[in-house]
This record gives sequence, C-alpha cells and structure tokens, in this order.
Amino acid sequence: MASTNDFAALGRTITFQDIPVGPWRDALLERAFPLHLVNHLATMADLHRAGRYDRMSDEVLRLTGQRPLSVQAFVRKNAATSTASARVA
Repeated sequence: MASTNDFAALGRTITFQDIPVGPWRDALLERAFPLHLVNHLATMADLHRAGRYDRMSDEVLRLTGQRPLSVQAFVRKNAATSTASARVA
C-alpha cells in the first residue's frame, strides 16, 4: 500500500510504501547482516507498525530540562540535511 503526502516541513512530496517485514528481513539476511541485528530490526519494525511507540513521556524534559521537538519541528530544523541527502539518492 502506498500513500503520498505533502510534507510541508521539507517542502516536497513524501511517498509512503508499506513494505512487509518478512521479505525485508530475508533481504537483510541475504546481505549477510548478523542474525541478531536482523531479528532486532524486524521486531522494532513490527512494534512500530503495531503503534507500540506512539506515546509520550517526560524523559527528555527530565533529563535535559528542555521540551522535546515534535517530528515536524525536528524535520523543519534539519530540512537542509534531509533534502540534500534526497538529491544524492
């Protein structure tokens, strides 16, 4: 499943492609990534897909004394880096 969204913080269109974890995991193994790393990445991908990381905590504020940036603020702050790497790819 693909979806396209205008990502205002980058000033360009971003297309999301839902990639099944199984074939991606197999491709990593074919490229000789260590099994423990592949299993970890696949587990993290499954947890993200299930929404297990969609939560907030006060850890950044408690540890740094500063509020965390939203994803949009982070991307806007680093847009030049993201856009430059996209041109190279």
